[in-house]
Amino acid sequence: DKKRAEAHVQLADLYLSISRPDAALQAATTAASLEIPVRLFYHHPAAYGCHALRLALAALRAKGKQIETSIYHKKFHELNCHQSTSILRKVIPPSKEECSMTTTSRVQTALQLFLHQPDTAIQELRAADNDSKCCAPQRAFSQLFLGEAPNAAKLKNAESIKKEQLITALQVGLKNELPQSDWRMQYTYALAAMRHHLQDDAIAAGELLGIELGLNNSAPLSTHGRRMPLPSTNDIRVAAVASRETPALQNLRDSALAAGIDLHVLGVDDPSTEPYTGHEIKLRLLENWLNEQAKSDDLDRLVLLVDAFDVLLWPALRTNFRQRFLNFNADVVFGGDPVAYPDAGMTKLYQDYGLIPPLSSINDVKPFVNSGTIAGTVRSLLIVFELVFSFGKITSCGPDDQRAFHRALLISFNSQEIPSIRVDSMGLLFHCLHRELRPLSVESGQLFISGALDSVSQRPCVTHGNAGDGKELYTAIVNAWRTSFTSIQAQSVEPPLFMRGIELWRRGLLDEAEASWMNYLQYADHCSAPHATDLRFNLGVLRHQKNDFESAHQFYEAALQCNPNHVNALTNSAIVLAALDKLADAANLMRKVIQLTPDNPSAHKNLAYVEQRIAAASYGSDSEKTAAAPHSKVNTLFIL
Repeated sequence: DKKRAEAHVQLADLYLSISRPDAALQAATTAASLEIPVRLFYHHPAAYGCHALRLALAALRAKGKQIETSIYHKKFHELNCHQSTSILRKVIPPSKEECSMTTTSRVQTALQLFLHQPDTAIQELRAADNDSKCCAPQRAFSQLFLGEAPNAAKLKNAESIKKEQLITALQVGLKNELPQSDWRMQYTYALAAMRHHLQDDAIAAGELLGIELGLNNSAPLSTHGRRMPLPSTNDIRVAAVASRETPALQNLRDSALAAGIDLHVLGVDDPSTEPYTGHEIKLRLLENWLNEQAKSDDLDRLVLLVDAFDVLLWPALRTNFRQRFLNFNADVVFGGDPVAYPDAGMTKLYQDYGLIPPLSSINDVKPFVNSGTIAGTVRSLLIVFELVFSFGKITSCGPDDQRAFHRALLISFNSQEIPSIRVDSMGLLFHCLHRELRPLSVESGQLFISGALDSVSQRPCVTHGNAGDGKELYTAIVNAWRTSFTSIQAQSVEPPLFMRGIELWRRGLLDEAEASWMNYLQYADHCSAPHATDLRFNLGVLRHQKNDFESAHQFYEAALQCNPNHVNALTNSAIVLAALDKLADAANLMRKVIQLTPDNPSAHKNLAYVEQRIAAASYGSDSEKTAAAPHSKVNTLFIL
């Protein structure tokens, strides 16, 4: 029986390779149905058969074949695939294992070579990826193209020829890669990041992603209603993943206790679970927890998955979360985010699917998936996680698991086979603090939002910090929440003035932004104050945008008094000095920028422009006053 099972698995793989998914599904089902005791390593036929079953189902979806959801569930649960999946992951080396010394050395070499020899760096990472037991090569490759990663920041300032070399290397890799491979998706995301971050072409990035993901080939469904059974009870269970105890995790625990909510902190509370060391482990722990819920409880119980370090739970979660969830007419609901992190090119795909409202109202909603808060039944979430893991190593090796959730949402609009997924863009379930401008208050342990849509949404169920400005506001809410239990008065919470100014500036409300920052300047009148340097720099940018060059220069100078090596302040100060015909001073500042960032092409071009004007002035020419600086674009605000 063991040999028969393995033969059927091999047969399923063979059928898939020759594009016969229907036959592959039949062979996989046969392999998974054979009752064989658990064997060493990966010779568990039921687990391996379930893996082949998932591959076959994915292939059927790719070919446009429709499988009824009920049939999918029946086969999956009849074969006990949830349990066998756990067995399979325990006997196959997990992705969290430490890399070999050879692999680690190759990854470090690649990171050092990346800016100067991108072709060689990519070859090193590909070679290192032969060590299939660890995630470092795939993770390092992803981090090279995420905006906040150090190498990506350096890449933005690299010479254009290096950028073109890198784009060429990625295009060659994509051309030579097999369809559906992990590295093909890595190349795709990297190219999309290059298009968006380095060429400011979000549309091209989105079109590239859409084509490679197969999401632009068919129109979204006109209906997107619930496909799974309704939640069975009003009870809700909450799970989070953490690596250690922190004050923020204690806030989450205390808020759950105050709200009367059952909270499970995976990776900390249960010593039998593997410790949390990255996003891939987070996904694995959450899926294993969902499998435990499926074994011991109702598959249609409503559960909530949250981040552990910037989330608070409110009493409204216990009293009316289920009804709010039902109002979405969806099987899974994600929290909303104002940006399509980590790939802004995803914005184009959301637009194609009609998921982004008119631009006139975009500032008031958060239309993109955020995986810091996810709600759904055990049944629905297990299927979504299976889909996420089917995306391959690019998902299971982080740090960008959220990419997979973006894809799951978009795929759900094209397929009836998986649960329907929606984003809580209006904050009816999940209150995202990123870019929040509305006044807030806390009374008797419950948060209230002024200006919410209705009386129900004034009382959020869950609050999520999410990003720099949100985390600062989260801290203020925590303090007000703890005070509210001993005070008879409501505790008011205003968005921090510095962050408020940034969001007002984003919305084009320059006068309001300036008022907010000038108000904060009264409290940040010394360089040791929080955001002191960036506050002065931002005020300089704002005055610069208003063509008030004298005032802009004063604020840039104030920023440089706090940080003499602030490259953006030096650059912008040089630009306004050139506009004021103080060319020698402008040239000196640009030389300092080049000393600090020798690979900065804009700095070299700006210096050449200023020196050209100086030379023209010495010959009595008027051309230097009318020539346009090739790279005199004002560096943007400092934004968390």
